[in-house]
Amino acid sequence: MRDSSASAGLSTAVFLHKEAADPAVQNAQLSVSFGEKIEAGKIRDTWNSLLAAKALLRAGIYQTPEGCVLREAAAREMRWQHLDWTKDDREGIPVQWGALLASEAEMSFALEGAPLFRGVTIELPGGGTHLLLTFPQCLLSEEEIYRLLSEYLAAIDGHAPAHETEIPATSSGDASTDWWKEHAKAAPFTLALHPASDALRTPASVSHLYQRDDSRGLHNAASKLGVSLGTLIQGVAAIVIGRLGSAPDFTWLSNPPGVSHLLPTPVSLKGSQTFSDWITAFELDEQDRAAHAGVSLPGILPVLGRRLAEYPIAFRSLPASVSDRIQAAQPRWMNFDAKIMGRPLTPVSIDLHDGSRISLEVFYTADRWTSEQADRVLARLLSAIAGVLADPEIELGALTGALDTDTLPAVTCVPLPSAGKSFEERICDTAAKLSTELAVQGEGEAALSYGDLLSHARSLASYLKQENLAEGWVIAVCLVPTPWLPVALLGIALAGDTCVALDPEAAREWLADKAASCDAELVICDSRTASFFEGGSRRVLVIDQHWETIAAAPVFEKISHEPKTAYLLLGTESDPAPRVASIQPDFVGSVLKESIARWRLRPGSSIPLNFSAGTGAFLEVLLSALASGATILLPPTASVASSFAWNPTHLRLSLFQWRNLLAELRRGSVTLPESLRAVAIEADAVPADLFAEWLTFAGEEIATHIFWSPVSNAGLGIRSFVKGGSAATLPATGFPTPGLSVTFVDALGRDLPPHIEGEALIKLIDGDQEWKMPAWRDEHGAFYFLTESCAEAKIRQTLGVLDTVVAEVDSRRGAWVLRKSDALPANALEQINGVLSSARKIDFVQEVDLFPVTPVGELKVAALPTPARIAKPKQQAKPEPAPAPKASAAPRVPEARPAESSVAAESAPQPAPQPVRRDWEPLVLLSREPSTPNLILVHDAGGDPAVYDSLAATLRGDWTIYATAARGFHQPESCHEAVEDEAAALVRALIDLDPVGPYHLFGYGYGALLAYEMARQLRETNRPVHYLALAGTPPELQGGKVWLRSFTRLFSGQAAQREIPATPAGEAHLRATRAYRPAPLDGPAGVILGSDQGRDVENAWLNAIPEGFVERVTNPVASLLDEPGVKRLAVILREWAVPSAEE
Repeated sequence: MRDSSASAGLSTAVFLHKEAADPAVQNAQLSVSFGEKIEAGKIRDTWNSLLAAKALLRAGIYQTPEGCVLREAAAREMRWQHLDWTKDDREGIPVQWGALLASEAEMSFALEGAPLFRGVTIELPGGGTHLLLTFPQCLLSEEEIYRLLSEYLAAIDGHAPAHETEIPATSSGDASTDWWKEHAKAAPFTLALHPASDALRTPASVSHLYQRDDSRGLHNAASKLGVSLGTLIQGVAAIVIGRLGSAPDFTWLSNPPGVSHLLPTPVSLKGSQTFSDWITAFELDEQDRAAHAGVSLPGILPVLGRRLAEYPIAFRSLPASVSDRIQAAQPRWMNFDAKIMGRPLTPVSIDLHDGSRISLEVFYTADRWTSEQADRVLARLLSAIAGVLADPEIELGALTGALDTDTLPAVTCVPLPSAGKSFEERICDTAAKLSTELAVQGEGEAALSYGDLLSHARSLASYLKQENLAEGWVIAVCLVPTPWLPVALLGIALAGDTCVALDPEAAREWLADKAASCDAELVICDSRTASFFEGGSRRVLVIDQHWETIAAAPVFEKISHEPKTAYLLLGTESDPAPRVASIQPDFVGSVLKESIARWRLRPGSSIPLNFSAGTGAFLEVLLSALASGATILLPPTASVASSFAWNPTHLRLSLFQWRNLLAELRRGSVTLPESLRAVAIEADAVPADLFAEWLTFAGEEIATHIFWSPVSNAGLGIRSFVKGGSAATLPATGFPTPGLSVTFVDALGRDLPPHIEGEALIKLIDGDQEWKMPAWRDEHGAFYFLTESCAEAKIRQTLGVLDTVVAEVDSRRGAWVLRKSDALPANALEQINGVLSSARKIDFVQEVDLFPVTPVGELKVAALPTPARIAKPKQQAKPEPAPAPKASAAPRVPEARPAESSVAAESAPQPAPQPVRRDWEPLVLLSREPSTPNLILVHDAGGDPAVYDSLAATLRGDWTIYATAARGFHQPESCHEAVEDEAAALVRALIDLDPVGPYHLFGYGYGALLAYEMARQLRETNRPVHYLALAGTPPELQGGKVWLRSFTRLFSGQAAQREIPATPAGEAHLRATRAYRPAPLDGPAGVILGSDQGRDVENAWLNAIPEGFVERVTNPVASLLDEPGVKRLAVILREWAVPSAEE
């Protein structure tokens, strides 16, 4: 049997067929009414003869390592069925027809077994015979169906079909994947549909059929604009779909002109162009795609580093219906009618059918779009088409601005509920009512009743009053988890002081620094922590040793004080402070009231304290439990399961604490206690697959709360509630609580529709802080945050029911796998990298029993193991990389380089000297000047800090100057492959050097891109970048093609930039630049342009930095670091170094 390579179109169709999985979606059906009486036997025999004559229809479809192939199979009869409905009730026939269609569509085909057809002939009342054919829709395009039907009708009239001995070769153009790789640079992925899923449901649809006059009007409009009808409608549809998102760029799938299969199409709606200009440029892009359409979709997805699930929306331009075409070509069959019934293989598809009456149909799956949303999109599409026909010169902004928008229930933005009494009064009232109940339980005899808690707290407050330390002082608390802990916190509150809880596991130096930073007047410690503060300048009270003195103080029943800060949250040694670090009394009372109501804490409940002091979670558990009358459990270890022997009713966990608990449940090493009733998980997003597994352990009795909060408090934030045993497998982060304002809008400031990804802007109603989170909302308005790494989800899917985390340790990106029970597969590294994009390849895989967590419950990266297996480099074997150096407070200054030999170089070109391999030093000191700020000179494409020697000498005296060095400069096998990763590594080094800032950066050439990304990362984490100066080619923003020409000149050596050295570092930086697609940079920056850099470069920089300003020099940009250009550069850098008001 001969194999024939499948065409690009067939390979794409087979790929989509297998991804769909559901036979009802995979199959297509052809309904044929001949318009005259033809015997059923003749219908079947003629079709059988046609199948025997066509090599394509005699072949099965096979998947081989080389790709999709067609293989001729042994002759086999297709399955036929005959139905006699002549005596059936005419009114019941539509119901019978619908049932027949559904039953035939639900039966799958084995693609290897030809012929891939099933047929049904139906005799109808009145003498007519109907034909129904079912086949895999990947087998034939609509154009091929038209040709096949044409031959079939000719055969019915007595003309023998032409016999084919071989499958005809097909080609759709150049199959160059390199072109697509370059093309994909302008292909942003900003419009995503959620929930993300690889499973495709059977779609529904809404449609519109134009009248003939209106259809002629559309054809005429396309002709006047000089574009095809498909391009015109696709362009308008792109504007409508793009309007749904929060950014002006996106990518969808569509078939290029004259091509039947789907390929990626980038769409950019930026700029103030008219529609006619924009659609003309879009048509040129479509012609380019058509010229390179010989590649299949499964062939280019690995090249682009994408999955099919990342293309949820498609546009299909289809020919006129086969009935219209046959009737026009063969008047003999004027009454012939045929209908192709097939479903698109993407979650959303807009289908255009050309013809005398143009039709538009919007297909959608109910899990991604609602029916109302589909109706609205179709209405908008028709409205936009009418607007373009009325005025082709309409501005894009005016066209998108005129479109209606989908609406969601308004986000409730109400103040926090009034707490009534102060939180400390509420705790006292609860303690008085439940005096004999247990407030705190620890190991052994470490227990405290509510009555004793109230008595001891009042004694401590009275002692502080006696010592003149009440009503407004800052009191630090550093206590190990014992019953003294709630006594101290409540006593300080009753005294009217501000409490600062410090992590007792922290180092002595860290504790002293934090106590000084908040100007604590007194430190309350115990026998185990007292030594941390010996010899310090702070007053110290050892509460367990001095209790007799404390208890002897005269008791003040009530200490009056004005509202002030109740708590300061300073974080832990390994975790920063929460987003909101200063907590006011009214705020505490309000969120406690909300938290208790949501958790349903009550007397008799018990909850373990699994968090260290200094965090919002620590305060939340302690205060919520005390205010509700619940019992606080003080487990002996940090393990969540260590408290299970005390039968807790509630658990409050971080995401990683919950994942560790799930791993222990999976292994069977622990079981959930029968007393457990509710679990609260603090997480931006809980992985859906892990949550579905969790529900199997939670059972019917345990409710699960998921929340995100700026203060680590479930009483204020975005939260959801999942009842025990719920079938929900995609947990929402939830709805905002009172006290938060949440806006979720598109680029024009209008509400984003359901299931569309955007950015949620979250603000405290009573504060000026705000947070931005990628998210989407369902049709009910519930938020789903998107923070989990897509790579982690892919790894879990590849390796089965495992929990994974992708992190960077020892300067390598690794995947640590929390395994279920079986050993990690030997080829795990290969399996993982097989599903990841080239930009995110994993260097090693390591199994751990449990994820190490910080006191706050975050992943403790430093505690992860070193690599067990390192991926072999693709190039020739090189020395094994040395371990990465440990971070230090300040970088080591390298030894001075020896002077170059004065011997003249020979005329023949010599290979570039290779740098000596040594440990990577990210920051190299070039010049030190006491009492001056640090200036960081960010390395160029070569990665060598020596390029800045001349500039550093010129600037000497104004700054302490450091230059960065590329890791690949001295470790060629360890080059950074992404601008973002290299910038992140340099930012870490910069923060080690100066944890506070402000930061001052200058970058030249590739260093300009790197400094741009470093500034973006620093500003996103609220670290001050007060000085940013850039000289070079601007970044290509997400979705832009505008600056491609400048990039081409830069990296082909044609621009006036310094030539990129042909070294591993230079080549890696070239690849990183081509892949870099940042968003615009917030904040000010200065840009220095050479005399040979045009207005396009200036405009590009100002697009990238809206608050930027430009200075031009008379020297070419290539000579800025050489005499005399370096002197002018130094003058500009000095002029821009005016301290800001913030400095």
